[in-house]
Amino acid sequence: MPVESLEKSALSLPRRRRAALASRLMESLSRPPEGVHDAAWRAEIEARIDAVDAGRMAAKPLGEVLGYRGKGKR
Repeated sequence: MPVESLEKSALSLPRRRRAALASRLMESLSRPPEGVHDAAWRAEIEARIDAVDAGRMAAKPLGEVLGYRGKGKR
């Protein structure tokens, strides 16, 4: 569909629907396309696994990392 047709259709919408559409379009511009960070995260994960395996980094329990505490501890 040509952009001009889309624009004409969008501008013919009631004000609330135009606002909702505008909001969704703006939101779509603020986040990176899917998959952009996948390779970087994969490399980071592999580097951390290698560091743990080589003894350069220690693994911690998830509860400790997230700050969970056992029963009776505050």
